[in-house]
Amino acid sequence: GNNNNGNSKNISSKDTENTIDSSTVDDNSDELQVLKSKYDAIVEYTVHLTAERDMIVTQLDLLKKEYTELNQNKRKDKGKEEKKEEKMNKNINQGYSLIVLIITAIISFLIGRYIIH
Repeated sequence: GNNNNGNSKNISSKDTENTIDSSTVDDNSDELQVLKSKYDAIVEYTVHLTAERDMIVTQLDLLKKEYTELNQNKRKDKGKEEKKEEKMNKNINQGYSLIVLIITAIISFLIGRYIIH
């Protein structure tokens, strides 16, 4: 009688182990599904970030190009402005010389008129 009781205990414990193993497998399968979905979400987010980075890099390149063009145009405009300023300074210097000449002529005329009279 003792052998049967021992065997029945062994059989029932094996059945319990099989049940635990199948539930563990189900739990592992569920965990794998959760991990796979999380992994897929991470991959999707990484792809999104990479696309966003590429877009930002492209915008940065465009802005650098625009900045370079603006600086080149500014230098050209500055060169034109300097030429205009040089012309204006020449005109002002010529005008100043003419004003000095006229004032000197008037003063000379007045001095000559009052000295003679």
